[in-house]
Amino acid sequence: MDGLVIAGQTLLELDTTAVRGKLEVAEQALTTAKAEYEQAALQAFSDPKAKAQLGVLSGHIGERKADIAYLNGLLERSRIRAPRAGVAVLDDPSEWIGRPVEIGEKVLAIADERDTELEGWLAPGDMIDLPPDSPATLFLNVDPIHPVHARLRYVAYESMLLPDGTLAHRLRATITDPGDNARTDPGDNARTDSGDKPRIGLKGTLRLDSHRVPLAYWLFRRPWAVIRQTLGM
Repeated sequence: MDGLVIAGQTLLELDTTAVRGKLEVAEQALTTAKAEYEQAALQAFSDPKAKAQLGVLSGHIGERKADIAYLNGLLERSRIRAPRAGVAVLDDPSEWIGRPVEIGEKVLAIADERDTELEGWLAPGDMIDLPPDSPATLFLNVDPIHPVHARLRYVAYESMLLPDGTLAHRLRATITDPGDNARTDPGDNARTDSGDKPRIGLKGTLRLDSHRVPLAYWLFRRPWAVIRQTLGM
């Protein structure tokens, strides 16, 4: 699921039961330290030993204040706030309620709707020469008749193992502005598709365009690759 959030909005809060218990103990210890200091200060007028203890008791008060400041800092950090405005991307909030969280674990992401880009996966067998800024066209599953044009930003050098057990190269493409979506291909008229950028999370089929090649190469590239792998040529 996703939802709009503003900068500084509380997104989630960690369980602070243990921290609040320690904070109550630290506040009581501070009260006790202050009472001991005030008592020693009164006795210091007539008792040299009590006067000598004022420095020690003052140090105890400083320690208790430092403990309280530390615990208050933990309470403040337990409230995770949005660093900026955007869209909070989260699968299912109910799955995180009561679940322990490890340091560095990703819970959700804040995305900027104005900075949307495309992420695709390219099979190693389909890897061709794709220079940066190559044109890319996304056909959304929900709206295949209105393609989204983009420009290729990068293609990962190494392939990754996907959840379905296949290997693929990650690629990212920057969506062009509606006014910049015009593409001119040799032998084809320029066409422009207008509209807003697609929302986060939509899926579809991504077409990548590269250099022109002879028709024979395009038709026989895969069969020839299979023959070479089979015969070891």
